[in-house]
Amino acid sequence: MEDISCMALSEEGRKHPSDQGSDEEASGDLASRNPVLTPDFDRKFFHHACAIIQRSVIEKPFQQPHLPGPFLPDRRCRFAVALSLMLSSESNGHNEIVLSCDFNLSSSPSVFTMFWAKDKEASEAEIKRAEELCQIIRDYAKRPESRREFFPTTFGFLIKHQKSKWIKYAEKLFSLTERISPAFQSVMLTTSRELHETNIPATPRLCEDPYIRGLCIDRMVTPAQAVCLCVDTIRRVSRQIKSSGDMEPEQLFELSTMAYILAASELYRKFGELCPRMTDYEDCISLSELARAVGGYYSGLSLVPHYCKTEESIGDLTRGDLAQLTPCLVGALSEDKLQSLAKKYNLHIQDRQSPSSHDISDFYDLIRLRHAKLQGEGHAFPPLGERELWLRAFPRLADLNFQQHLPPPCTHPEVTLGLNLLSNGVPKDMFITGPVKPCFFCQIVFKGARGYKHFQIPPDDETISPGWGYTGIEEFDKVVEESVWRRLDDLLWLIY
Repeated sequence: MEDISCMALSEEGRKHPSDQGSDEEASGDLASRNPVLTPDFDRKFFHHACAIIQRSVIEKPFQQPHLPGPFLPDRRCRFAVALSLMLSSESNGHNEIVLSCDFNLSSSPSVFTMFWAKDKEASEAEIKRAEELCQIIRDYAKRPESRREFFPTTFGFLIKHQKSKWIKYAEKLFSLTERISPAFQSVMLTTSRELHETNIPATPRLCEDPYIRGLCIDRMVTPAQAVCLCVDTIRRVSRQIKSSGDMEPEQLFELSTMAYILAASELYRKFGELCPRMTDYEDCISLSELARAVGGYYSGLSLVPHYCKTEESIGDLTRGDLAQLTPCLVGALSEDKLQSLAKKYNLHIQDRQSPSSHDISDFYDLIRLRHAKLQGEGHAFPPLGERELWLRAFPRLADLNFQQHLPPPCTHPEVTLGLNLLSNGVPKDMFITGPVKPCFFCQIVFKGARGYKHFQIPPDDETISPGWGYTGIEEFDKVVEESVWRRLDDLLWLIY
């Protein structure tokens, strides 16, 4: 039996006063003096603490921003990312769908399953959309007559289900490329000597970007002109979509292709660093991040016709496996399955619903209670900073009202999907992906429990979610709680 109860905390090896253990008698005395300070204080006010931390982001010293790197090299992951993008109807992370695919097939006949989960209850239309997408891929894998047949069908699927999403993409892309184009034109006028000093190749033969080199050969331009061609094409197509409010599959294909080439280009990053103004460079970063999202469609979908045509495999995924692609919607585990999962991995279950509390409404009330609790447990903490000091350091706390600003708890789909895969005993390496990066808490769960060693998820962006729902596994939830209160306790040390 595998033991995954040992957690790896996010701050490696660091000891904090709150790690010294609690004195039950002192805690009991404190609770008797203030009924709010109950033994389940940390769990009861977990979401309150999250809201305070979310509004207490400390500005880091200025650091030179960096353009994001190229796409994930794992082709299976790129395919999963594309499927997730196609199923998620919103571009802002709301109505989020995450998925994973069982790539390593050992059953006979093989069954290639696309597991997916939502942050809300899936509608009948979304279930039908998942089946429709899988049917498109199954049909093509069974009869891959031509490459031209696949992309009009898949991008036609996007027009049918994601029209408003792509209009938003077009509006943002046009705005960014409109601002960036003058800066890129000035970069193109850089002298040959400057190009040599910055190691930017002047000929296709020296260009390391395969797609940029291909554009150079097809269009008979220099690598610098090829990069500008990508920017100009994105601007032209996005302007057409933005102006008309309508689109054709060929336009989406061209937009996604050029976005993919731009986001994957090392040459583009070098050009971005040459922009004369910081605002231009920041626009280049924003364009690259957006291009990664739009280019993610082409990045994953382009694998299907290529490997179906050549009879090669995507890693260990073959054309025959694609022909068996089947969607499987998973939801929250039942109590029985959660019990079985805990028994299987030597874990302990607890109530997934955190106890609600309306005892406090002001952030400073919780700060005072937390400080009193720690002192009552014997931890050495500095004097409590006045409310004015907190507001001076974190002005956004002024309008925080717990009774108004705490969203109802919701189990994130990454956790829902991960628990289902563990429960089903999927023994292979799995990639869980979605249209947005997982939050800080989901990342802690995946990193902290050794049982998730089979799973890969994209890196988090330190997003704190006040409405993060408990998993129901005590060991998983405990490590998240500890991380939150650790951060709040750090603020107590900072503000005094």
